Amino acid sequence: MSEADFDRGGDRDDNPASGEKLTARDGVVGAAHATGADVQDRRDIETRNASDAPRTQGTAQERARADVDGLHHIDNEAERDKAIAAMARAADRDGDYKEALTRVDPATAEAVSRLARPQEPQQVQSRSAEALRQIERSNDDTLAIPRDAMSTAKARTWLRGELAALKAIDDERDRQSAWIAMGHTASNQKRYQAELTRQDPKVASAVVEAYAKEQRRWLQKEERKAADVAAMRGGPA
Repeated sequence: MSEADFDRGGDRDDNPASGEKLTARDGVVGAAHATGADVQDRRDIETRNASDAPRTQGTAQERARADVDGLHHIDNEAERDKAIAAMARAADRDGDYKEALTRVDPATAEAVSRLARPQEPQQVQSRSAEALRQIERSNDDTLAIPRDAMSTAKARTWLRGELAALKAIDDERDRQSAWIAMGHTASNQKRYQAELTRQDPKVASAVVEAYAKEQRRWLQKEERKAADVAAMRGGPA
């Protein structure tokens, strides 16, 4: 795998208050540029909606209000997408929460509904979602490490945990999201990239493919957006 396979597409500046609908891409782009506040707001949403969250997290209505408020404070699109995905998983499990979102903020509820999936056996869904969260949190933790500064020993230990979590994922969409998260780490840490290839070449290949596909989707989306803006201004992009 070359570092070119992991080139980033960059960020875009979306603000829900501008009137543009909230969207959630299939994966994550630009997470390295998220602020600490963005990451914390997203983690708070994930914690409130974890399958094993304690009852002290509040009623469905209270959680929905807190999640919508937190979501609208997240400026980074990649972190916002992760938060919406966590809310979608919660809506899949909890009909009361899904209804509360619609009452609190119909636009957010619509974005969440686009990620909704048919009901699965609870045990499988919970196991896959929790394993994905573990890998995404692991990716978040690498953001504090300077580019290519991760040691081989740390990369080896890091990947053992991530590959073990990956085996617990039975849902295909969660698996794709996990590969993309691992692709972000590989794009910043060459020893992680090399160690991934050494420990599991098949997963390494899947990570390259999933990450590259996500980048293409993102670029196509940006091109469509630029074309729309140009059309509104009456000129070519």
